[in-house]
Amino acid sequence: GEPNDGRYDEEEEVFSTGGVVPLMRKKMLDEIAIEGEIFDEDFVQYYEDLDLFWRANNLGWRCWFTPHATAMHYRGATGQSEPAVQSWVNKFAFANLPENLQLHLLKNRYAVMRKNDSLSSWLLNLPFILFYELKIFAYMLLVKPSLFPKYFKGFSFLKTAARKRKIIKEMALRKGITKYGKA
Repeated sequence: GEPNDGRYDEEEEVFSTGGVVPLMRKKMLDEIAIEGEIFDEDFVQYYEDLDLFWRANNLGWRCWFTPHATAMHYRGATGQSEPAVQSWVNKFAFANLPENLQLHLLKNRYAVMRKNDSLSSWLLNLPFILFYELKIFAYMLLVKPSLFPKYFKGFSFLKTAARKRKIIKEMALRKGITKYGKA
């Protein structure tokens, strides 16, 4: 939905292409797989593409954007969106997801940070993370208080994310990458 004003005319390194239509080397996919999984099957939906590209970046792979390849992606087409309860919430895409997908989105957001982010980077971005958390808590408090107990219920997925982080760090060390998250 952005105008073609020339800002995307140059090839450049990017952090991630997102999961729309990336082209990836098989060698990379083989190298970054954890326990045979390329996409983390714990994610179900949301953030699995970011997790894959962040892991690839942490393991020394780079991602390039080229203006010669184009695709159209309609965000939210698979999210089974439902109308928001309050008009002020309509622009908050999270609010338009069914409750089970809201919970997956939150869980996966935390899991991808736990698996891939360095502590220094996380602390640097903490103001932005907290701002998002405030929006989530305000939404739950004002619109969907039924999410609170489910939100806090099982953070056991963080143990799984920490275990996988350890595996990725070991993979990085074998490749000679000593500063995980700083590749």
